Amino acid sequence: MIARILDCSPERYLQDPCARIGPFGKLIPSLSAHTAHDIVARSPAHAYLHHPRLGALAQKADKPKDEGAALHRLILGVGPEIVMIEARDWRTDLARAQRDIAIAQGKIPLLRHRYEELLWAVQQIRAQLADFGISLEGGEKELPIEWYAEGQYAPVLCRSMLDYADLESGLVIDVKKTHCAHPSAITRCIFDYGYDIQAVAHSAALAALRPQLQGRIQFVFLFVEIEPPYSVVPAKLDGAFTEIGEQRWRHGVRHWEYCLARDDWPSYVERPIVLEAPVWLINQQIGVAR
Repeated sequence: MIARILDCSPERYLQDPCARIGPFGKLIPSLSAHTAHDIVARSPAHAYLHHPRLGALAQKADKPKDEGAALHRLILGVGPEIVMIEARDWRTDLARAQRDIAIAQGKIPLLRHRYEELLWAVQQIRAQLADFGISLEGGEKELPIEWYAEGQYAPVLCRSMLDYADLESGLVIDVKKTHCAHPSAITRCIFDYGYDIQAVAHSAALAALRPQLQGRIQFVFLFVEIEPPYSVVPAKLDGAFTEIGEQRWRHGVRHWEYCLARDDWPSYVERPIVLEAPVWLINQQIGVAR
């Protein structure tokens, strides 16, 4: 299907520059992996609310950029500008005023000592990446792609932004800041935050953009800790995890298509339900009774 690289900033990407007016003046917004995860993990009502072109939250200001955004800037070399604030903490009126100005300008405010700590962290992270044989040189950084997924009735307009993509080899790398990069912890994060959906959607986006890469795309997560010892864990999804991601992405696409067509965005349930006591709770209470 037709795909193209978008000429837009990451900030503009988040506002859905792909949206267009369809037949009868109907707005057709684009689906992202984040919105698909909202549908799958919560409900279409939540997806509607959080979408920049649809919900009540669309006109609210973006959340201030955090250290995850700063990490992207320092590792990838792209993204919002970092502004160093000469202060020990955010307690003074001057420091808070400088922080607020930076945020209003779309920049990332960091206290100087924290900025220097992040620089040191990135040096350690890069050294570990070299040990893993991973390079983030060359390739495309924060690559925004407009593409179409296969829907039940018609192609579904989608958008993806890839942290790093080598358009020749098909290598895609996504950087994730985490408090704990232990494999058991990140496995849970992947499912809880919909990273499996993201891996599938971003891979499909690149395949749509470069059909010759179909079947050769390698999607790698880089989970990094920004506190000592700055551990780095590169991770790929196995076949079962990828299949789960594909099922959840297809579920999101189908429901997005259905809700858009009917302009109906249901929440969790449509009628009262009966909650069954889970087995673990029953067993726990049996143990207490004894």
